[in-house]
Amino acid sequence: MKKIIILIFLVSFVSCKGDKTNDFLLEDEVSDFASPYDEKPECDSEAEDKLIKFTKNEFMDFPYESARYVRMNECDYVIAVGTSALSRSKKNQVAARIAKIKAQNQATSLINQTKVTSSEVLKMGESVRNDNLDFYENFKSEVSGNLFGFVSGMQTLTAFRSSDKSTLVYILFKQI
Repeated sequence: MKKIIILIFLVSFVSCKGDKTNDFLLEDEVSDFASPYDEKPECDSEAEDKLIKFTKNEFMDFPYESARYVRMNECDYVIAVGTSALSRSKKNQVAARIAKIKAQNQATSLINQTKVTSSEVLKMGESVRNDNLDFYENFKSEVSGNLFGFVSGMQTLTAFRSSDKSTLVYILFKQI
């Protein structure tokens, strides 16, 4: 009877020892995946907050589209800025999507120096009805392109309205 108890104890001890080693490896792999700042501990949310303040100061008063490399707290980032005009007829979601696509195109141009297909059409005219003169204006902008993994994997840093509230500024970033 004592031999059976000792045998059960040895089998359970050996099997538990093997399980602990596998659990440790699994936890170690998950922690590397979950924390993007392990290699550079100074790259944290504080650096991202400074990056947000920098971009708002740069693009709030005079919004423009661009992409560039930025160093903040010894961390290297790629930022891409897209803009979209805000109007009463255009919903904010549509303006945000347009600005995001433009920011992705800016990042693609910086990294790959690729060609982007775009077209803009402005139609203006007038019509006469019962001695009334009506003017109309229609603007259409189309942008298309294929993005590769780096650009499509960029995160949204922030989005805000310009100081005159006429333009939505959308900023993407990625730590490099």
